[in-house]
Amino acid sequence: SEPAAGDRLTEWGERWLKTATSEQRMLDDAVAQLLASAGEANATEQATQNIGIATLKLGQRTAEALARRDAEAVSAMLVEGERLSASASTLPISPSIQSDMIEAIDGWRARLATTIDGLKRQNAMIAEMDGLAAGLSEAARDLNDDAVEDADRFGTFLGRLLLAGAAIGLLLGALVALAVARSILVPLRQLQGDMIALAADPKAEGLSGTQRTDELGDIARATNFFVTEIGRRERALRRAKDQADTALHDLRQAQDDLIRVEKLASLGQLVAGVAHEINTPLGIALTTATLVRDETRTFQDLVAAGTLSRSRLTHFVDRVGEGAQLLCANLTRAADLVHGFKQVAVDRASDERRSFDLDIWLGELLASLQPMLRKGGHRIRCEVPPSIVVDTYPGVLAQVVTNLVANAVVHGFAGAERPGTITVRVSTPGALVRLEVSDDGGGIAPEHLGRIFDPFFTTARSRGSTGLGMHIVHNLVTAKLQGRIAVESAPEHGTLVRLDFPRVPGGTERPGTARRPTGADAR
Repeated sequence: SEPAAGDRLTEWGERWLKTATSEQRMLDDAVAQLLASAGEANATEQATQNIGIATLKLGQRTAEALARRDAEAVSAMLVEGERLSASASTLPISPSIQSDMIEAIDGWRARLATTIDGLKRQNAMIAEMDGLAAGLSEAARDLNDDAVEDADRFGTFLGRLLLAGAAIGLLLGALVALAVARSILVPLRQLQGDMIALAADPKAEGLSGTQRTDELGDIARATNFFVTEIGRRERALRRAKDQADTALHDLRQAQDDLIRVEKLASLGQLVAGVAHEINTPLGIALTTATLVRDETRTFQDLVAAGTLSRSRLTHFVDRVGEGAQLLCANLTRAADLVHGFKQVAVDRASDERRSFDLDIWLGELLASLQPMLRKGGHRIRCEVPPSIVVDTYPGVLAQVVTNLVANAVVHGFAGAERPGTITVRVSTPGALVRLEVSDDGGGIAPEHLGRIFDPFFTTARSRGSTGLGMHIVHNLVTAKLQGRIAVESAPEHGTLVRLDFPRVPGGTERPGTARRPTGADAR
């Protein structure tokens, strides 16, 4: 009857309303939880970047103090390193990353402590050698004065002998002169030969004549001591050089760790954005599936009661058909997003080299960056010819493109009143691949173009920028991709970043690394 049908319709509407309300509440809770997680991840990323910046600054100040041979200043850097290690241990990040950071800082501190000890010993040794050199110089002057006095006395003695008698005086004088000359020349020639042999082979035996009690013995002993001290100082300098090389290696390892942390932070942002993108089609599919389920149950009740009409059957078929179409479309969209994200995430997390189609790979990468652009209404235009296959490092290239797109959004479109457009264009001049990322944003001031690749240089520090983004991009392009990077920009005319890199790194044609880039965004 019509009243019964109305009651069932009302009952069905209430059930549907309760179900929709419950689904909406669950969706709101999930969104709130996702926003909270994103906030915590951003705070952790900022803290990690601050520690990385402090580590790089501490390394530069330590290198300057070592160059000045300032042991006290280097000791102060050691205390600052201990504070950095303590700060890193409190970060709520992955235990493995935290452990690597702490081990890198502590290892650097241990080697720096060894270097400080060596530096102090070396400074003391230099002061001792200065005193020794002054003493040796004084001894040489005394020896010269004694030789002059001896020569005067010897001349007087010869004159008296000549006055005593011509023949006897001349004979005795000649014999005495011969004996004196022989007693001086023979030991001097022996000392000269020993010094030449010692200069040719520092490990040879010491100088002869050190047991003599005259001035020649003093010279031999002083020379022997001087040569021994020079050898010891040379060995000490070699040890100090080895320690400095070890400290430099540790600093480079710390830089690699910072790049790895930057990659992981970028991957975290990618995960949050893709999760938001997947949530929309999955939410639509879940709602559609719920409606189809309820329609199916109502249809089953009508069939069981024997009250199924033709119009009701037609309505059920239409609703199920629409639901199936929505389910297929949204689940296909979610599957495509998951597939693209999986490939991009694997590339970013790995430093392995592989061969891939640049057209398809760039499409998947730029799709994963859409959440970064949606807030400001910006869009990306991709102009990539098909069938360009490269054999390089997709993780490094993904990090470079992501940083350039983020630079355009954060700096190029900062304060813009209209949505901007980012263009990614690829061409193949010769055996090289040219990738250009341009935007129509505010551009760069001319006085900043020459400094944008310097570490820690930024014009947006108040907005949380560290000034490391373009420095990392330059290092990755020139060192890992074996390419070069250049920038063209003018105020209010946008920015163009051009990358040239070989299809296969290490091949016969490799672009030269620019000694100084032409400029890039001061970001």
